[in-house]
Amino acid sequence: MSDVAFLFNPSAQTGQAAQRWDDLLRHTTELDIRFERFDTLPDGRTVELARDLARSGRFRTLVACGGDGTVSEVVNGMMGAEEKPENLPALAVIPFGTGNNIARSIGLAPNGPNNLRRALEAVRYGANLPFDLCRIDDRYVADAFSIGVDPAILIERNTEREKARRSPILRTILRDYNLYLYAVMRVPFRHKNVAATVWVDEEPPHTVGHLTNLIVNNVRVYAGEFVFEPDSRANDGLLDVILFTGWRDYLSKFILAARASPVNPRVLDRVLKRRRTNYQGHRVRIKTVRPVNSQIDGEVHRAGTDFEVVCIPGALTLKTPVG
Repeated sequence: MSDVAFLFNPSAQTGQAAQRWDDLLRHTTELDIRFERFDTLPDGRTVELARDLARSGRFRTLVACGGDGTVSEVVNGMMGAEEKPENLPALAVIPFGTGNNIARSIGLAPNGPNNLRRALEAVRYGANLPFDLCRIDDRYVADAFSIGVDPAILIERNTEREKARRSPILRTILRDYNLYLYAVMRVPFRHKNVAATVWVDEEPPHTVGHLTNLIVNNVRVYAGEFVFEPDSRANDGLLDVILFTGWRDYLSKFILAARASPVNPRVLDRVLKRRRTNYQGHRVRIKTVRPVNSQIDGEVHRAGTDFEVVCIPGALTLKTPVG
């Protein structure tokens, strides 16, 4: 009898995930992982699939094989089962996406000679970590929520991806991270800052006249390569709130947060006379003077002027590599 369900996204990483299935199958045989495979479905139906699998009681672990978007759909399906955390299957991740923020945050690198086996060892032998989620509107957030530049970049990426699909040459060049970087270069010329007020728990409100971007982070790694709060953990019961006030602040924070940053943080702090605009809390409310776009777990969410994000400590159990 199988006790593991693989929810496999064959289109992840522009179809490269499908090419790695044979490698995954070899490791599952070596590790004696008994499983059933379920391919992800379009139009949000993966959420329904994960919900039904979580309710069935047949599986001890649901494995999201894809990127952060696949993990997000599986998480929302599991939470839709409306069971207590101890009655739900554990969640595991095989990083087949582009950013893989959740996998990277628990020490699972997407690339390397042994990365796939290590991820599968976590499925078979991994430690059980209480995994926080956060919620906005009717959606659960596993990775991050943001407003401002970052969702604008995602909208641009989606537009350019549709154009690239009509051209074999562009489809080869503009894919995965190359497509994302191309969108990054185009957005700053059109994006406008917005005045906003931010409340974190019961603290006095933070008023920002020129908000360029705002991130509410649930896990340690953001956009694949950036760590804004090195001590952040996915089981600390806290959300990390990072405000970007102007383009200079936006660029400097991303440079400093790069896991291989070439700049000495103290030098940049002195040059830019930076003020602290990072906060932690259980509940975050954001109000802007005009509608702004937002994103959840790497996918466009909605436009609006009022957002509230709430942390749900220990909502799920996450399988993590031992050591």
